[in-house]
Amino acid sequence: MIYVIFLFQLSNIVINLVIIFVFLLILLCSASPVRAADDSLFLSFDKVLEYALAANPDIQEAKFAWQSKSFGTAAQYGEFEPKLSGRVLKERAERPGALFVETKDEYKLGIQGKLPIGTNYDVGFNQATYTHSDITSELYLGAELKQSLLKDGPLYSGATNLLRQAKYEQQKLYQDYRQTLTDILEKICDAYWNYFYAFQVVEFSTEAVKVSEEIYKDAVHRVNEGLIAPLEFARAKNEWMLRQSALLDAQNSLRLEKMQLLLMIPVAEVLKDSLILVINPQLEDIKGSFEI
Repeated sequence: MIYVIFLFQLSNIVINLVIIFVFLLILLCSASPVRAADDSLFLSFDKVLEYALAANPDIQEAKFAWQSKSFGTAAQYGEFEPKLSGRVLKERAERPGALFVETKDEYKLGIQGKLPIGTNYDVGFNQATYTHSDITSELYLGAELKQSLLKDGPLYSGATNLLRQAKYEQQKLYQDYRQTLTDILEKICDAYWNYFYAFQVVEFSTEAVKVSEEIYKDAVHRVNEGLIAPLEFARAKNEWMLRQSALLDAQNSLRLEKMQLLLMIPVAEVLKDSLILVINPQLEDIKGSFEI
């Protein structure tokens, strides 16, 4: 009986040591570069960030809202765009008793516009030529200015109100875009590392199942030969079943974490791919991804 108890305690110690060794081995292997097998899809951390910036709907919505407002702000400068104005006029006049018909050809060309201080200007020239008239030609050169003093004048900057309002809205949308980008990247980092952890747990649980299965098979031979007590055999079997249950839980957690990660990067080439998603976070990739 003492011999059986000693074997039982020794086998438990061996099981724990083997499990710890396997766990450390998995961690050491995960720290080194992992190449995706033919049935796996390799996904590095910088690639995840690239997919997120290119395809995440929340980021794209905030980005396009900011860019759209930027174009709208630039369009507000059109209020101060100079306008080219011109006119061509031909007139004919017949006087009673006159031998010839009088004609008038008038040409007008100028530039009109508005300044940010509320000044309306009109600069140009006007030329008219006459035939069979007492006046042969007329030429006018000049400018006309109209300045508002109160509402639309320089005191209240009414002429630039819409422009300044558009700039403030553009800046607000830009800050919203930055906030959205920060929030999404934070969620992506959490999802990435959670998936990496879940993936390592599955690897560890898989190895643990293999080890416990070998111990269970060995216990079957030992109990048949009468080398161990039935209680120790039952514990080995129970340990094997617990490891299998833990593996199922780990696989389920891995599927959930994979779903969360893929929701952050809705890229067709990743979503439609049925291969196993393998990630390999490297410090060089992470450092390079955040160097902006």
